[in-house]
Amino acid sequence: KNYVTPMIIEKFKNDNLPPPFNGNETVTEVDAPNQGPTLDCGIYTCEFMELLSFNNNIPKKFHEGFAEKKRVEYAVKILTTPNCSWDLELQKERHSKP
Repeated sequence: KNYVTPMIIEKFKNDNLPPPFNGNETVTEVDAPNQGPTLDCGIYTCEFMELLSFNNNIPKKFHEGFAEKKRVEYAVKILTTPNCSWDLELQKERHSKP
């Protein structure tokens, strides 16, 4: 909170937008399914950042399977975004250009 909140507020100010919060709000816990042996904490962090940056409300609870669904969505975006694909032919083409 102490690191990210000032960055978000500054971004909004730079874009001439009213900040979504003042930074003095209390941090409340959100119920999220136990991540178990996965590394889904990164998915939840991305989701929180997206919700905060678009000034959306953070839900009180994430449903079971939320992280699994997001993991697939992120993978599809990464693999299908032009010029960001991990296609080996595309990599060869990029490295062969002067």
